Amino acid sequence: MVVLEAGGARPAPALRLRTWGFRLALVGVLALAAAVRLHWIGLGSLDIDEAFALWVARHPLRGIWPVLARLDDHPPLYYLALHAWVRVFGDTPVMLRMLSVAAGVLTVALACALGRLAGGRALGVVAALLVALAPDLVRWSQEARMYALEASALTGATVAAATLLAGDGRSRAAWMGYVGAASAAVWTDYSALLFPVAMAVVLVWIAWTLPPAARAPLARRWALAHLAIAVLCAPVLVLLAQQTAGGTVVAWYALNPYAPAAVALAALLLLVLGRAAWPGDPRWVALTTGLWVVPIACLMGLSAVAPVFVKRAYLWTDVPLGLALGAALLRVRAPALRLTLAAAIAVGTAAGLAAHYRNDLAGDALRGWDRAAAYVAARARAGDLLLLYVPYVQPAFDYYSARYRLSIDERGVPVDFGGGRTLFPPLGRAGTARVRALLAGRSRVWLVHGMYPSAAPILDVLGAQGHLIDRRTVTPALTIYLYDMDSARPSK
Repeated sequence: MVVLEAGGARPAPALRLRTWGFRLALVGVLALAAAVRLHWIGLGSLDIDEAFALWVARHPLRGIWPVLARLDDHPPLYYLALHAWVRVFGDTPVMLRMLSVAAGVLTVALACALGRLAGGRALGVVAALLVALAPDLVRWSQEARMYALEASALTGATVAAATLLAGDGRSRAAWMGYVGAASAAVWTDYSALLFPVAMAVVLVWIAWTLPPAARAPLARRWALAHLAIAVLCAPVLVLLAQQTAGGTVVAWYALNPYAPAAVALAALLLLVLGRAAWPGDPRWVALTTGLWVVPIACLMGLSAVAPVFVKRAYLWTDVPLGLALGAALLRVRAPALRLTLAAAIAVGTAAGLAAHYRNDLAGDALRGWDRAAAYVAARARAGDLLLLYVPYVQPAFDYYSARYRLSIDERGVPVDFGGGRTLFPPLGRAGTARVRALLAGRSRVWLVHGMYPSAAPILDVLGAQGHLIDRRTVTPALTIYLYDMDSARPSK
């Protein structure tokens, strides 16, 4: 039996909560978490990623896996959950996003449980409050995407790991929770594969501080747990191999050259915070530092080969960061200094939330599809041709155009949506040739240009064979063109 002694595990908070006070505070934090996630939840249309998620979720259950293998670069669990969610609650934008809201609030509750294990009730409330207001966690709790669900699963796995590290490591429920939650996270998003890697580093760190005789039992138990995770996740690793071989995995984000230095400095500060918050106890220092540093460092390394360094890939690391900040804050004994630090955190958090609401919601250029569909529906005629570039925007347009029952021919360029092995097929000469073929016999042609790739080759063909009679810029990433093809034909 391996028993890890407490050894000063809990910081000495100035604030101590009785049971009723703790419960009241937790209810208040959860209500606040829900409120900031519900604020403007229905603002704007579905964006193109949300509409694609709904399109996948509307498939029969047995059809979701093949669609993902051919077109997407994510595992299936979120889509399966959304499939069930839509059947119960409907597919309005608000209800689609409510699944992420629920996952986000669950993450806050789990952060409280994690804080209680690492430092008692006061730390539980403070950690939950910091997680509740973390701008990035709020952002992805307002999108119908898989990242809030992944964050909640990984926070659950962290709570289970903390339960095992705080006790004698014999809790069957905690082991099952750890294996189940970590596996569910991998089935939700591949970036969760970095969690067991980070936990391995955490465990090596902790084992280094133990007597040699205690290391082998610790290693054996955790190795079996990670073996179980590997077995449960084997099917989605096969799916990842299929997606990678088929070219569906897209690398979007280059690594900022200043990021490694900034992360190294932040890691050093986090280590200092952890050692100050839990003096003499390596468990929580290792857990908070390792679960923050290792995933980010791994993503930086991967980005040297294929750029994947984007916040949503390491979103869940905000939870151990919040835990360390909360523990360090409670460790400060001078009331004036504690209040000053809390105010600084509050100001930074408020600024981050304001920026999220302003930029990610009100200023999202990938929304506006309700206005685009309404604009086309009000002016379309029977027999019109509607071209969509890129094809990936078609589910978003169709979600809103369905209410108008448009009787026009809709085609994607360079291929119809879902017709290839990738969601973003290159335009090339074949695409322009397809446009020319589609124009034959048409009197009017619409082009809905969404996202940012240049549509210049398509516009050149349309301009050479027709005359632009209308143009509407809905957002900086969404423009609608209407061409009259008869005006360019010679009169008989």
